[in-house]
Amino acid sequence: MKRFPCNFLYIFLVVAFLQACQYSKTQQSDPVTFGSTNNSANTVLSFEIISFTENSYGYNILKNGKIYIHQPHVPAMAGNQGFRTKKQAEKAAEFVMFKIQQNIIPPTVTSFELDSLGLLNNVDEK
Repeated sequence: MKRFPCNFLYIFLVVAFLQACQYSKTQQSDPVTFGSTNNSANTVLSFEIISFTENSYGYNILKNGKIYIHQPHVPAMAGNQGFRTKKQAEKAAEFVMFKIQQNIIPPTVTSFELDSLGLLNNVDEK
C-alpha cells in the first residue's frame, strides 16, 4: 500500500521534469538584432504597401523577405482606420524601417511622430 504513493510521486516528478525541459526549448528564439555592423549586412529590410479596405492602406515590414511587422491601420490612433493614401503608408513604413535600422526596438510610432511627418493631415481622428 505504501508503494503506490511513492510510484505516483516518482512518475509525477518525471513527467514534470520532461514538461519543464520541453517548455524551455519552445521558449528559446533567435535574437533579433538590427543596426549592428556584424548583422546589418545579413539583414535585408523592405516594405510593401497593403490595401486594408477599399480606400485605406497599411504596410508590411519585411525582414529577409518574411513579414516582420504587419500594420494594416494607422499606428497610435484609436480604431482600425488605415492611411488614406499609399504615399502616407509608404512614409510611415520608411519611418518604421529607419527606427529598426537605428536599433529602436520595438519601433513604436507615436501620434506626435505621425504629426511631425505630416501623416495626420488627411487621417480622420475619432
